[in-house]
Amino acid sequence: MTNVNTGAPARHLALAGAPNFRDLGGYVTASGKHLRWRQIFRTNALGSDLPAHEQSVLREIGLGTVCDLRGVAEREHRPTQLAGVRVLHLPIEPSIVARLQDAYAEGQTPTADFAREAMMQSYRNLVLRWSPVLREMFQVLLATEHPLAFHCTAGKDRTGLVAALILSALDVPRATVLQDYLLSQQYWRETPRAIPGIPAEVFQVVNGVDAEFLCAAFDVIDTVYGGMAPYLQMQLGLGAAECNALRRRYLES
Repeated sequence: MTNVNTGAPARHLALAGAPNFRDLGGYVTASGKHLRWRQIFRTNALGSDLPAHEQSVLREIGLGTVCDLRGVAEREHRPTQLAGVRVLHLPIEPSIVARLQDAYAEGQTPTADFAREAMMQSYRNLVLRWSPVLREMFQVLLATEHPLAFHCTAGKDRTGLVAALILSALDVPRATVLQDYLLSQQYWRETPRAIPGIPAEVFQVVNGVDAEFLCAAFDVIDTVYGGMAPYLQMQLGLGAAECNALRRRYLES
């Protein structure tokens, strides 16, 4: 499976059971190096119901570890069970549906603007509250010798933030990081509405991706922690030695 235009492997693996399954390989760092292909993948949920022929694709790429970022109830609803693959649970509990439910309980009818602010706040909270889990994710990246995938439910929000941090730690420019994040607009498809009666305009916001969502997380990193490098070091344990090890592992020499 290759990109016919460049001869490089395809970024999007086009799995019907995991439509947002994408390779982080090929991106170019600020120093001109390229990320290795077929080493780090981002995706939506990989359930045990993934068709057998698509599980064989995962075996062909040598997938050895899956980091499941979903909360407890999400995992119980659709567990990740792939033959021969180590599955690690690094739970980040979802917050958007609960925030909308709270609004309804308080007598409010959420609007698109309400949903947009709720999404931005959820991204800020990913940085402010979930650094211990994010630190674990990087420890796995540093320790594994086999291709790895990470996912939440849709593969766009929690997964999107983790992908952005990985690319940033590997010295990929922020403009490219945003481009990767926004690819979920192309590959993620709608799911049934989690809250009956939710307005279509609200559902469109929470089920999509927008650059301002990820930028809300970047703003926290820049203003609270003083930038990406201090955040990576102080919160995720990625000092110069760890970043260099990460780059030796995942960048082409």
